[in-house]
Amino acid sequence: MFTLSCECLLSLAHRSARGHGVFGLFETQLRIRSLVYAGAASAVIALLVFAYSLGWPPSLPSAGSLVVLAGVVIASAAVVFAAVHYTLAPVVIAVEKITDFVRPRRDGDVPPPIPRTVRRTLPKLTAAIELFKKRIQTNIDTIQQTALQDPVTDLPNRLSFRRTVERHLRSMARREGAKSAILFIDLDRFKSVNDSLGHAQGDVLLAMFAARMRVLLSAESNRRGPGCGEAVLARLAGDEFTVLLPDAAGPADATKLARQILRAMQEPFEFAGQSIVIGASIGICIAPDDGETYETLTRNADTAMYYAKDSGRNQYHLFEAAMHERVRDRLQLESMLRAAIAGGQFELHMQPQINAESGELVSAEALIRWRHPDKTLRAPASFIDIAEDSGLIVDVGRWVIAEAARIVGEWHARGDKLKLSVNVSPQQVERTDFVRHVRACIEASSAPPEMLEIEITESTVMSSDPVIVDRLAEVRALGISIAIDDFGTGYSNLARLKDLPIDRLKIDRSLVKDVATSADSRTIIQAIVSLAGGLGYECVAEGVESEIQADILSVIGCEILQGYWISKPIPLAEFETWREAHEPEHLGAAL
Repeated sequence: MFTLSCECLLSLAHRSARGHGVFGLFETQLRIRSLVYAGAASAVIALLVFAYSLGWPPSLPSAGSLVVLAGVVIASAAVVFAAVHYTLAPVVIAVEKITDFVRPRRDGDVPPPIPRTVRRTLPKLTAAIELFKKRIQTNIDTIQQTALQDPVTDLPNRLSFRRTVERHLRSMARREGAKSAILFIDLDRFKSVNDSLGHAQGDVLLAMFAARMRVLLSAESNRRGPGCGEAVLARLAGDEFTVLLPDAAGPADATKLARQILRAMQEPFEFAGQSIVIGASIGICIAPDDGETYETLTRNADTAMYYAKDSGRNQYHLFEAAMHERVRDRLQLESMLRAAIAGGQFELHMQPQINAESGELVSAEALIRWRHPDKTLRAPASFIDIAEDSGLIVDVGRWVIAEAARIVGEWHARGDKLKLSVNVSPQQVERTDFVRHVRACIEASSAPPEMLEIEITESTVMSSDPVIVDRLAEVRALGISIAIDDFGTGYSNLARLKDLPIDRLKIDRSLVKDVATSADSRTIIQAIVSLAGGLGYECVAEGVESEIQADILSVIGCEILQGYWISKPIPLAEFETWREAHEPEHLGAAL
């Protein structure tokens, strides 16, 4: 009988455990335990019956005790079994339900509301799962925000803007005659801010621009009224922004907004203790006239933006199909310019500077030329603007300084004391490594600093940018002289002039051109010469192209002359020949 009971137990256990996992096994164990109690009771009764059959007459109390014991065991089994079914079973059912509830969400889906059975049976577990759900949802929201929002400006990013435009285009397709505009905005001179103040401050400027644009677009939306959709501003990358202007009446609405943006950019940004003005180049395209897809519209708006930048920056242009060719040429030129830097296609040409009284050669200006692969020699006017817009001007300028230092080092080695001046871009000066690079070039070439001069335009040095002034002061502290180029054409603060670390004023050729025919030009040049003399600066007159100009400038008191009357810019080897053949007395007699 006992053997039969055990076999029944094993069979029951196997059936109970099958398909229930961990919780099924736990339930089965409890059931087995209760059945063991029942088996034990059955064994006691069997032993009692067997004893009576052998004639063993136990006392009635003893027999009664066995019966009682058997009854207790059977009752215990019943109680345990009841506990299994009436206490544990609901828990097991609830856990199995929540297992089935969670399992399909293992791929990241947020579970729906927890089943009522689970809430009632397992309240603490329910609370824990609800908290877990909230944390999952928070994490999902954060990820979505990161994926669709620019962290610097809190604007929609490229992906978000694309989705918005595509959704809007689908809506437009269902409305006959509907038009919208996309404006592609690229900030002018932003790279120089990054280079001079660092990327952290550059991010501050981007955030300030975004805030200013939000205010402007909000006002524009209010003006257009509730019947038109709100404009959407997004940051694509770097200093590139886009605006979707829905329900535009046509190009007029878009160009009006572009003008508003340009006016807003005239107001300086005040941060980091400075007042900074940057411009913007804006390209505009109209949907569906200029394209019916996101890719086409943004590409065409980008093309129009490049056209605006190439036309002088701080302006806007509507897209035209003919722009593609010009932009393509520009991009090709930029690519060739990169190859020119890597391939050493640049060279320096020298233009002499002579003493106005004696005719003696005292210095020269090094002017860059590009020996183009098509065998032509290209002047700076053909590539400098593109170099500045693309940031390549920094690499070009670094080469110019290094080459000029090398030439001066060779002159010094043979006993020459001729000063050589080079032009630098504001983007170069603003870089944190500018002074370090200049010092390294001097040391590498053994060039005496006093034989080098750096020229920077009047508009740059008068911009009130303390970074530029500080960098120039550091360079001057090395022994290198500083000259202000194109002086007299800008809006100089003459009171500020005395505080600048400079040694020379170079009078712009536009004033020199009319010095023989215009009393006003002579008066202005006389005032500049007097001002320079009072501040201890030398004066250099550029663009001297005739003997009469040279005579008048000498009489006025300009110390140094430069121009085609003396010599055009010529290659270094030709300059060396010119120096040897140059006879100061001839020029001196002419002067």
